[in-house]
Amino acid sequence: MTALVGLSTSSESTHLRVYREANSRDEAAQFPYFRFNVLRGMDDIGLEEWSKVEVMTDFTRSYLQSPLVDDELRRCAGGLVNPAAFEST
Repeated sequence: MTALVGLSTSSESTHLRVYREANSRDEAAQFPYFRFNVLRGMDDIGLEEWSKVEVMTDFTRSYLQSPLVDDELRRCAGGLVNPAAFEST
Protein backbone atom coordinates (compact mmCIF):
# COMPACT_ATOMS: atom_id res chain seq x y z
CA MET A 1 0.00 0.00 0.00
CA THR A 2 2.85 2.39 0.81
CA ALA A 3 4.31 1.91 -2.67
CA LEU A 4 0.94 2.72 -4.27
CA VAL A 5 0.59 5.92 -2.26
CA GLY A 6 4.16 6.86 -3.19
CA LEU A 7 3.48 6.34 -6.88
CA SER A 8 0.27 8.33 -6.84
CA THR A 9 1.76 11.26 -4.95
CA SER A 10 5.09 11.56 -6.78
CA SER A 11 3.68 12.02 -10.25
CA GLU A 12 5.31 15.41 -10.81
CA SER A 13 8.83 13.98 -11.13
CA THR A 14 7.57 11.31 -13.54
CA HIS A 15 5.74 13.94 -15.56
CA LEU A 16 8.87 16.09 -15.84
CA ARG A 17 10.98 13.14 -16.99
CA VAL A 18 8.46 12.05 -19.64
CA TYR A 19 7.92 15.68 -20.74
CA ARG A 20 11.66 16.10 -21.32
CA GLU A 21 11.79 12.88 -23.31
CA ALA A 22 8.73 13.82 -25.40
CA ASN A 23 10.24 17.21 -26.20
CA SER A 24 13.77 15.98 -26.80
CA ARG A 25 16.15 18.00 -28.94
CA ASP A 26 16.44 14.86 -31.05
CA GLU A 27 13.36 15.12 -33.28
CA ALA A 28 13.43 11.38 -33.99
CA ALA A 29 12.97 10.71 -30.27
CA GLN A 30 10.05 13.10 -29.82
CA PHE A 31 6.51 11.85 -29.27
CA PRO A 32 3.14 13.42 -28.44
CA TYR A 33 2.63 13.78 -24.71
CA PHE A 34 -0.32 15.28 -22.90
CA ARG A 35 -0.88 15.76 -19.20
CA PHE A 36 -4.20 16.94 -17.90
CA ASN A 37 -3.80 18.15 -14.36
CA VAL A 38 -6.13 20.40 -12.38
CA LEU A 39 -3.75 23.10 -11.19
CA ARG A 40 -5.82 25.13 -8.73
CA GLY A 41 -7.96 24.16 -5.78
CA MET A 42 -7.05 20.51 -5.36
CA ASP A 43 -3.93 21.11 -3.25
CA ASP A 44 -5.82 21.06 0.02
CA ILE A 45 -7.82 17.91 -0.75
CA GLY A 46 -6.23 14.68 0.44
CA LEU A 47 -6.46 11.33 -1.32
CA GLU A 48 -8.71 10.02 1.45
CA GLU A 49 -11.23 12.85 1.15
CA TRP A 50 -13.67 11.14 -1.20
CA SER A 51 -16.52 13.06 0.43
CA LYS A 52 -15.31 16.19 -1.39
CA VAL A 53 -16.12 14.66 -4.77
CA GLU A 54 -18.49 17.50 -5.68
CA VAL A 55 -15.81 20.13 -4.98
CA MET A 56 -13.28 18.12 -7.02
CA THR A 57 -15.81 17.80 -9.84
CA ASP A 58 -16.32 21.57 -9.89
CA PHE A 59 -12.56 22.23 -10.02
CA THR A 60 -12.14 19.64 -12.77
CA ARG A 61 -14.98 21.03 -14.89
CA SER A 62 -13.60 24.54 -14.56
CA TYR A 63 -10.14 23.32 -15.58
CA LEU A 64 -11.48 21.42 -18.60
CA GLN A 65 -13.44 24.46 -19.82
CA SER A 66 -10.29 26.56 -20.10
CA PRO A 67 -9.61 27.40 -23.78
CA LEU A 68 -5.99 26.18 -23.58
CA VAL A 69 -7.00 22.88 -22.02
CA ASP A 70 -9.81 22.49 -24.55
CA ASP A 71 -7.26 22.85 -27.37
CA GLU A 72 -5.01 20.23 -25.80
CA LEU A 73 -7.96 17.87 -25.29
CA ARG A 74 -8.89 18.21 -28.96
CA ARG A 75 -5.29 17.58 -30.08
CA CYS A 76 -5.03 14.55 -27.80
CA ALA A 77 -8.36 13.12 -28.98
CA GLY A 78 -7.39 13.76 -32.60
CA GLY A 79 -4.20 11.79 -32.10
CA LEU A 80 -6.10 8.91 -30.56
CA VAL A 81 -8.60 8.85 -33.43
CA ASN A 82 -5.94 9.40 -36.11
CA PRO A 83 -2.46 8.44 -34.83
CA ALA A 84 -0.95 9.05 -38.26
CA ALA A 85 -1.64 12.76 -37.83
CA PHE A 86 0.93 12.83 -35.00
CA GLU A 87 3.48 11.00 -37.08
CA SER A 88 3.42 13.74 -39.70
CA THR A 89 3.96 16.67 -37.29
